[in-house]
Amino acid sequence: MLRGMGWKDGEGMGKDKIKVNYKAPLPRPKGLGLGAVPKVQNNTSVSKTDNKEKDKQLGVGSLVKIVGTSNNGAYGKVEGVDEENASVFVALVLAKKTVRVSQYAVQLVSKKEYDSESRCINKAAYDEAKVDTESDKKTSRRSRSSSPLPATEWVQRGLRVRLIHKKYGERYYKEKMVVLDATDSRNCTLRDEDGSKHRRMKESWLETIIPRDVGAKVMIVSGRRRGKLAVLKKRDKERERIQVRVIDTDEDVKLSFDEACEWAGRQ
Repeated sequence: MLRGMGWKDGEGMGKDKIKVNYKAPLPRPKGLGLGAVPKVQNNTSVSKTDNKEKDKQLGVGSLVKIVGTSNNGAYGKVEGVDEENASVFVALVLAKKTVRVSQYAVQLVSKKEYDSESRCINKAAYDEAKVDTESDKKTSRRSRSSSPLPATEWVQRGLRVRLIHKKYGERYYKEKMVVLDATDSRNCTLRDEDGSKHRRMKESWLETIIPRDVGAKVMIVSGRRRGKLAVLKKRDKERERIQVRVIDTDEDVKLSFDEACEWAGRQ
């Protein structure tokens, strides 16, 4: 219509031929509410031919972390994509269920991060502890008078222990776990029987376990023989006493249940 009235490309409009630069509006992402801002930006195109690009795109099989929903911080794998509604179906690792979330509420993660963090139960608490630990290190470097974190009294890496802290969760109360790391009495890392990791666990939340079978390995956790591996010879449940043979010295020693703990091996 404008060309029919004599207008040409590049000319201004109106009586004074004023030229106004045109600004094309940006379309809002699908499924995003009015006024909402995407928490994460992902490449949502799915490549079916180039396997190298698959890890960089959001699609079926992608490893993701959910952000800003009721499942905030949960890791999972994308099982399906609903492009029309801008959402994805994610199979959660820990919850063992599939949820539907907006594609703007998931963040692509590397396989390395997925393998190391996806089964961590209390990831937020661990991250907080990590920041506190780094802060403690910086403070100790600035001041020689800084007090170090208390070392563990008996917990050591490789022990199988029992969680006795009810407030941590009914599901894990009295559950057996293996110690993966024991930095100090307030920062122990455990792995439960399902393979999930529990970080920033306190030593006071744990108790020793004495195996039932004669011949099983235990570690002495107190006294001058602390850290020595031994073989269980006798177990008296009523008196809560055991007799073990120390592997290094081949001597027989009598201990209480609190002085030894089941040995699971270095993990």
